[in-house]
Amino acid sequence: MEDNKLVITKPQANEIQLIARDLAQRLKYMIVNGNKLSDNEVYSLAQYAAANGLNPFAGECYYLPGIGPCPGVAGWRSKAQNQLDFEAKEAGLSGGNIWYEYFHAKAEDCAYNPEKDIVYKVVQHDTVSFKRWRDSIMQTSDEFMKMGAGFSESYDKAREITGPEPVTVSWGGVFASEHFGNVEKYDRHERAKKRGEKLCLRKRFPRINLPEPEKYERVIDDEDFRVVMIEEPNKDFHPLDSEGEKKCIASLGFRNDMGDLETKEEKAVDETLPTPAQADRPYSPEALIERLQVMEGSFLGKTCTEGDRTSVRLNLTTMAGGIEEQYRDLLMYLVGFQHLNEVPDGTILALKKWIHVTKQDDGTWIPDAFSITEAKAVMEMLKPGQETLL
Repeated sequence: MEDNKLVITKPQANEIQLIARDLAQRLKYMIVNGNKLSDNEVYSLAQYAAANGLNPFAGECYYLPGIGPCPGVAGWRSKAQNQLDFEAKEAGLSGGNIWYEYFHAKAEDCAYNPEKDIVYKVVQHDTVSFKRWRDSIMQTSDEFMKMGAGFSESYDKAREITGPEPVTVSWGGVFASEHFGNVEKYDRHERAKKRGEKLCLRKRFPRINLPEPEKYERVIDDEDFRVVMIEEPNKDFHPLDSEGEKKCIASLGFRNDMGDLETKEEKAVDETLPTPAQADRPYSPEALIERLQVMEGSFLGKTCTEGDRTSVRLNLTTMAGGIEEQYRDLLMYLVGFQHLNEVPDGTILALKKWIHVTKQDDGTWIPDAFSITEAKAVMEMLKPGQETLL
């Protein structure tokens, strides 16, 4: 940094090559569907990540077959946050935040068919712009007060002179003519919001430049970086009937008023994969973490399906009493993540193995009794006032 000006530097070519080689060795086995990419595609993604300072393991960039390496919404967010943190430091703030408001677009905002298309007006706020605006109001207000005006009158005049809060506004839409594969894995409303968000980031932080391949805008631009190749929906999916739900909830000591949930039929157990040692169970919360880590290591390089993720999500929610906050606490304790779409494939398979949903004699599907007991012990430990390892 020279004379309080931001100096942007890029890695040298040899640095990029070294980083790319290291990334390429891990990418094929550590990102979902990475094993479906060719060596050249993996290395292309690694070079793109290294050259732009993006983390492919956090969804900041990914590879689209037939298109090339692309930045994810997470990549734009990361770069924008870095820039905002720099601006915040210059403004004497400890850090910067970005937040959004979403409104359904009006017919006069842009050309679209409100009966078929989905368009949102996205308003972006940030702490640095807000602080400058607020400081300007207060300084102007002080000037009026020094001239003898009352506080209320001074403040109103200052607001009028300063104008409205400086925000960034963009519109994001998904049109009825757009198609995203045989199975759309991302809600169209959320996709429209993310498109508007990315446009806001580009407007607010024009110095950020993340190369995007041709046709990228028409293919995908959401944060579901796990989608490298479209998979068919898992067909081994069964609804968790009311009796099965009641059994599971009752075993955990929760009330049976959660509403309908679904779970997935556990496939036949592969005897070559690790199974928790029954003699040592139920595990203590601490021992459970260690066992999950061992199981996760045995699944390294394996790929889970969307059905596997859905199964784990629904069963963990059930085991957490159907309460979202408790589900996230349970997931955070078990694997260190609060969002299941961030959890690596091997960890998903380890969780699925631990939960071990089986069919009962009466036809209901519920998690293994040991897993229910262990989850209950974790939930008890996570109650306010209890010691935790988090």
